[in-house]
Amino acid sequence: MPTRLLVPQATVTSTALLRDAGVLLTVAAAAVLPFRCRDDPLWQVRRALHPAEPRPRGRPVLPLLPPRLRPRGRPDPLVELLVIQVGYGIYSFIRNAAPTRGALAVDNAEQVHHLEQLLHLDVEGAVNGWVLSHGWLLELMLHYYRVVHFVMPLAVLIWLYLARPDRYRTSRTVLCATTGLALVGYWGLPLAPPRLTPGLGLRETLAPAAPGSGPSALTALTNQYAAMPSLHIAWALWCALAVVTATRNRWVRAAALSYPSMTLLVVLGTANHWVLDAVAGTLLVVLGCLSQYALTGRRFMAPELGRPRTATPPRRSPLAPGAARTDSDEHPSHRRGLRAGRPERSPPSRARER
Repeated sequence: MPTRLLVPQATVTSTALLRDAGVLLTVAAAAVLPFRCRDDPLWQVRRALHPAEPRPRGRPVLPLLPPRLRPRGRPDPLVELLVIQVGYGIYSFIRNAAPTRGALAVDNAEQVHHLEQLLHLDVEGAVNGWVLSHGWLLELMLHYYRVVHFVMPLAVLIWLYLARPDRYRTSRTVLCATTGLALVGYWGLPLAPPRLTPGLGLRETLAPAAPGSGPSALTALTNQYAAMPSLHIAWALWCALAVVTATRNRWVRAAALSYPSMTLLVVLGTANHWVLDAVAGTLLVVLGCLSQYALTGRRFMAPELGRPRTATPPRRSPLAPGAARTDSDEHPSHRRGLRAGRPERSPPSRARER
């Protein structure tokens, strides 16, 4: 199969570089960073333990992980790159290894479509028809669907690692738990997307599909019957929540909250997901947050920590008439003399003794 069928306008070299970017970056960093000998004094340095966090109120069993397995600091970058690369490789292998079961996937898709009709949620046909009437919009959505889905979560992870290290581990755990739980749905519930459901007339290309045509040749390489739940919506919602809870900038928050809505429009316009797939993706993020809370006892939606604001000292109220003067209310010149090391002087008397 030619490479242009898998990645349009890409050579074998560029495809290999993009696919193995994590491993190549890890090897390059390991080659550049210096290694230390065993007799180096830095080998004797021990990292200070983070103070033990209080257990969640009313839940003596949680968290499930011990304190040494739930640190809060910034992790090692090489280890993180390896974890992300290996984790995504395992996810891709399991997702593609799930049984396709095309006939069962189409039957499940027809049932989902019937359920959406009962709930008046079957808007896929109207959205896809509107997108197909604008060729430039369809091409833009296809590029968005293929590229932004992978680039945006990596960008948010890098930003959290550099700017909000105290939130990186919590957000990373939620993302990993969400992605891992999605594999259960792909394996147990094969579901055809709207573009592969016969009789609906939905498609992701301007050319009309031939009668009786099935999935494209790419189905042999990727599992196209893994539509439930929508990981596009799950990752987009995770990006929005991670950014909103980690910054106070209103413009950045507004842009982050609009990202899941744009992704929903794209997956419906390209006929790659049902509306109920998006609902399942939202529930998947909730389960990922609960899993992370059970493991570490930390909330994903906790308020943004940021830098503590400097507290203004309380203003002293003036002395009431007849109130006794205390040591803190002494004359300012007397306090300056004490700070400068000069001997204490008694305040001048109002009347000269006779």
